[in-house]
Amino acid sequence: MALILGYSLYQLYFSSTSEALRHAEDFLFRRMTATQLSEHGQYRFYYTTNRTTGSAEGSISNRFTNERTNQIDFGAFDAEIQPSLGLGMLINPTEWLQNEEIRFLDIYSTPQEEFVESLRGAVDNSPHRAVLVVVHGYREAHESALRKTAFLGHVLDIDAPMLVFDWPGDQGASLRGYRRAHRTASDSGAQLADTLQILIRDVRPDKIWVLANSMGAQVVAKAFTELYK
Repeated sequence: MALILGYSLYQLYFSSTSEALRHAEDFLFRRMTATQLSEHGQYRFYYTTNRTTGSAEGSISNRFTNERTNQIDFGAFDAEIQPSLGLGMLINPTEWLQNEEIRFLDIYSTPQEEFVESLRGAVDNSPHRAVLVVVHGYREAHESALRKTAFLGHVLDIDAPMLVFDWPGDQGASLRGYRRAHRTASDSGAQLADTLQILIRDVRPDKIWVLANSMGAQVVAKAFTELYK
């Protein structure tokens, strides 16, 4: 009898915990509504980049190169995210570009004025009136930077628009490539500073959160140096 009772309690505890985790990662419990599109599970994200433009035809990876420019391109991308994508998944970083649980619906460049107007509307829809700026790190390509931003938006579940500043960190895996990426990160600080100034001056959120990963922290440090000047 004691064994039966113990097994029942075990099943009750772990099944309820599993159910709670499943619901916690389900879209029914999402707070991320400020940038939600008309269809359930579809969201809009924003980007600025100081990559040189590539080919508008073909795959996403061809749209921008790994060369840096002093200019900023503005844009947005819409993504459909499956509810099964969550912290409980084992995600292999080498399979980011093949992850079927994040599907791009549209990726488009926009004029600065249109970008600002759209982002300002998303800020107004946010209860925080905030923007989360994401800066990825070393060896990050344009497509994977967008995909990882969508993933972060899903798992962080912050009800505010997300903007990725995509600098050309994909300079190769060699020591020479690492050093080139480090120089590029330092030089990209000026364009991130320009992006932050546009947010402050034109979008006018109440809060700006910055999340930097890996060598992206170097970009942020240099941007703050430029802003301090």
